[in-house]
Amino acid sequence: ADWREVVVKGHPKFAMGAVSGQYRPTYRSYNSTATIETKEGGQGSYVQDVDLMPGAYILTVSIYAPEGAQASVKIARKKETVAGNNQWQNVSIEFVTKINQKIVLSASGTGKTKFNDVCIVIKKLFSSPVPMSDNIPVGAVILGENPSEAQQFAAYELQKYIYKMTGLVPGLKGRDKTFGGKVILLGNAAGGKVASWLKPLKSDSYLVDADDRKIILAGNNDRGTLYAV
Repeated sequence: ADWREVVVKGHPKFAMGAVSGQYRPTYRSYNSTATIETKEGGQGSYVQDVDLMPGAYILTVSIYAPEGAQASVKIARKKETVAGNNQWQNVSIEFVTKINQKIVLSASGTGKTKFNDVCIVIKKLFSSPVPMSDNIPVGAVILGENPSEAQQFAAYELQKYIYKMTGLVPGLKGRDKTFGGKVILLGNAAGGKVASWLKPLKSDSYLVDADDRKIILAGNNDRGTLYAV
């Protein structure tokens, strides 16, 4: 979902840069600056629906509010308000949710208030073992050491779609609670033997393999790993 413009009071003016788009959970949004211009008594908001798995998160936003204006950020019934001081200010909100939420960026007062770098970071997801047809549940998702952003995003996508299909989230080792059973090895977590097998293949090639102990989802580059997922 994209940002929606909401007029609360008066006649606020909205401006979103050409690179605007959806927030990316765990990573920065790459949004250009969003601006809400208000006059005395006016108020406007940008609103975006966010698709979240059950867990604990941190929302961060950079805000520039001129003197005479006021800005706020709201999610999951938590709200932070900043008074305008002609400087960029960083705002963060820690929240826990079991349902999807809305990010609401609001401005009131007089002047052009700007919002940038909207980012949601996962602190911990509420994980569970995920049953499989062979009666050996998936107990963990594992990334290798120093995973790239693309591999981290692949882990997020994997957890998200397993959750959509089953209502359960397999835990990411090192961040979430993990359980016994099969493990899903993502990217370079699959090990050197798999990497050697994939190396001579065409770019973006990938391997999907499984036995009673593990599931391998790995590519010979980051895009290949995303394709495997």
